[in-house]
This record gives sequence, C-alpha cells and structure tokens, in this order.
Amino acid sequence: MHHSLAATCTLGVATLRRRSVGDLVTSWTSRPRPTNSYRASQPTGTAPAARCRPAYGVAGSGALDSSDSTTARAMDLSPLDRSMVRLYMAGCFHDWDQLPELAREFYVRGASIEQMRGCVRHMVVFAGYGPCLAATLALHKAKLLPEDTPAKVAGPPGDAFELVYGGVTDRVRANMHAADPALGEWIRLHLYGDLYSSPGLDMRQKQLLTCAFLAEANMPDQLFGHALAGLRFGNSYAALEQVARLACDMGPRPAAGRAAVFSTALKTLDMAHAKYLKDAVGQPPACPEVSIDAAHPQSVCIPPLPPLVNTSPHAAEEEQRQQQQRQQRQQRQQQQVSTAGFAASQARDASVSTTTGEQGAGLKAAGGGKTAGGWGTSNVGRPSNLAVDEIAARMEQQRARSGLFFNWDASAAQEEGGEVATVDMGTDGQATQEAVS
Repeated sequence: MHHSLAATCTLGVATLRRRSVGDLVTSWTSRPRPTNSYRASQPTGTAPAARCRPAYGVAGSGALDSSDSTTARAMDLSPLDRSMVRLYMAGCFHDWDQLPELAREFYVRGASIEQMRGCVRHMVVFAGYGPCLAATLALHKAKLLPEDTPAKVAGPPGDAFELVYGGVTDRVRANMHAADPALGEWIRLHLYGDLYSSPGLDMRQKQLLTCAFLAEANMPDQLFGHALAGLRFGNSYAALEQVARLACDMGPRPAAGRAAVFSTALKTLDMAHAKYLKDAVGQPPACPEVSIDAAHPQSVCIPPLPPLVNTSPHAAEEEQRQQQQRQQRQQRQQQQVSTAGFAASQARDASVSTTTGEQGAGLKAAGGGKTAGGWGTSNVGRPSNLAVDEIAARMEQQRARSGLFFNWDASAAQEEGGEVATVDMGTDGQATQEAVS
C-alpha cells in the first residue's frame, strides 16, 4: 500500500508539468481520496458548504468545488467545523462585514461561547493582533460575544508546541533558533505556550484552522508538519482536503492562481498522509489535551484590568486641594443657612432682655420668667429653640460691644442679686444709664 501511494504521488508530480491548470484541477477533484487506516469507511456527507459570501464561487468565478463530481463526493467535515473554518478565514481576510452572519451560523451549528472566543483568538496566530482585535470588536458590536471566557495568560508555557511537533520537536526548535533566536522563543513561549495552549477549541480544531490558512497562504513546508499533527489528532484526510479547498475558494486570488495554490496544497496533504500511514501503524489517532503546570493553575483565567499608569505625578496634592475646596464650599453653605435663619429670627423677635449679672444668669428659657411669656417671646409668637440660641449669641455680642443691656424683667434680676442697667432717654436725646441695686 505504501509503495502504491508513493507511486501515485510521483506520477502526480510528473504529470504536473504536462497539464494545464484546468485539467489539473479536474484530475485532483475527480480522483478517489485515501482514508485514514483506522477507519473502515468514511461517513456519507452532504454537498459542500455554501460560500462565505455570494462573490465566492459564483458561476464563472473559477470556484474549486463547482464540478458535479465534487458535489457528489462525500466530505468528512462536520457542519460545525465547516462554519468554524469559514468564520476564521473571513477574519484572516479582513471581511469584517461577513463576521456577524458567519458567527451566527457557527452558533446555530452548536458552537459554545468558549468555542467562539477560541476561534476568534486563534486569529492572532496567523492574522495578527490587529485583525484579531478588529474581528472581536465587530462581533462585540453585533452583540455576539456576550461574556468573557478564560485563556492562558500567565505562568509557564503549555506543552502545545511539543504536542504539535511530537518526535521532531527538537529539530524544529533548532531550525527556528538558527533563523532567529528571539523569534523562535516568541513562537515557542507565547504563540504555542499561551495562544495555542488556551482552552476553547481542542487541538484537533486548532489544526483544522491552521491547515486551512497554510493551504491558502501557499506555505507547503509548514502545512506538511501541521497536516501530520492534524491527522494524529483525529482529523481525516478528507476533512483536511475540504478545509484547504474552502480556504482557497474564499481567498482573494484569481481563478488560475487559486487553482495552482490548491494543487500545491493537495500534493502536500498527500505526502503528509503517506508519512502518517507509515509512522502511525497500530497507533489510532487521539486528540490530546494541553498540560498546564499544576503549580500555576491561575495561569488560565480571565485577567483583571491592569493597574492605571496615566495618573498625575501630583495626584495626592491635587486630591488634597480638591478636598479643601469641598470643605470650604460646605462651610460657606452652612454660613448661608445660619445667616438666613438668624435674619428670619430677627424679623420675628422685636426685643429681648438680659441682666448684668454673671454671664447668662438673667437668661430665661422660653416661656420662663415671672412675666407672661418670659423672655424670648416675640410680638408674633414663641420662637423655636434654634432661634433662642441664635438670639442669645447675638445678645452676647451686643453686650461685649456696647455694655448696654435692655431689661424687661427687673424684679427677676433683683431676686437673683444682680444689678439692672436701665436706659433713660433724656429730653436732649442723649441716653443716660442708672444703676439700680
């Protein structure tokens, strides 16, 4: 079986030089495809999925899956995975207007919010941070990302790099280090250690997205290794072929260039599948789980907002100044209220009396004293306790300034042993003071 596959690949490469692009596409799409050895037969699928947008794959556009033979052929890709790949490639191609519709389709196919977040975050791997953020904001605007989900954001890197490259991990690290040591560490620690190690999508789904992008981007060397990992993680050859077809069909290339890129991707998938059959004898595929250091379980979380950095260097002084201004405003308001209350009490109370004894000795409570009403009554009515206190304070100020005291209840003052100051207005208009013992 292995020799026949190798002969088939050799024959395909030899005929590549003698055939036109159209004949090549027809031969690739019409020939039977190999299946994984662990499966006795592939399930019967339906017709290929609709295009991402009407401009993709319309009549005359050169879509790769427009032939009748392709429509009739079974495809081993679930509707959920198909909608996931379409959403991912639309984000990588910057088709922001298409994202809400494709995201709704992804939800309809059964995607969870964790899978939606995982698909969008995986755009960072190939599209970059900017397009990933733009896609996230577009889905936020459409209210299709209702909540946050955890991700790998701290701690030691996960082992996604080792899971993908398996027995050639050291060789891949050495090649990246030879090309650029810093870039190699960024890829290992951040791209694989955080992004690829985050929850949301499993490793099988992440390899589907990766193979779709690499096929359309015409990167056969990287596609070979990731196709091997995709087969090991449980994807069938038919599923990898369809995501390559779907991605190339959605791409911006003209029909001729699209067909050439797709044929290169299929040749790479054939070689990867042949190697997988050779290396994985007796080893059924399995989708692994990324291992996170048990000592840092908090590395997978929803990160909090970082501390503020745009505070003023004189923030403490500014806060103190504002506090003083608030206190001054409160004091002014209290003074205004007190002044208004005192003015109102003066308007109600026409006159008051006090004695010259010890301070406050002659003051009587409202309603006290021997005369009717006592001191503190007015020509209008009895004042409130607040008005009495204000009047007493005012009289103390008047006594300190002039020494003149007005008396209504002289007998009460004499009983207490004090002196009463009386004021007599003479005929000449001058006030005279007489002490009465």
